[in-house]
Amino acid sequence: MAGSFGFEKEKYEISMKVGERKLLPRARGCPPDILLLADGFSCREQVEQGAGKVPLHVAQVLQLALREKSGVPATMDSPNRVRRGVLMAAMAAAALGVVLLVRAS
Repeated sequence: MAGSFGFEKEKYEISMKVGERKLLPRARGCPPDILLLADGFSCREQVEQGAGKVPLHVAQVLQLALREKSGVPATMDSPNRVRRGVLMAAMAAAALGVVLLVRAS
C-alpha cells in the first residue's frame, strides 16, 4: 500500500496490482504455521486484506515470546511459531542496531 497511497480510492487498484506481483501470492502460499512479520501498518493491512493472513508487528512477536518465557500461554497455535518469531525479531533488532551504528559513525 506504500503508506496512505493504497488507501486512496483512485490509487487502490494500482496498489493491489503491485501487491499481486510478489507479496500477496507469497503470503497466500505460506503454510498456516508460518509467522508473517511486517512492521508497517499499511503492509500489514495489505497482506490481511489481500491475502487473508494476519502478519504481526515485531513488538507483538516479542510480547508473545516474553509471555511464553514467563509461563503465560502464548496466543499463537504452535510454540515453534513463537520460536521462529523470536529469531526473526532478534534478526530485525540486530539489523536495526547495525543501521543505528552506521548512522552514528
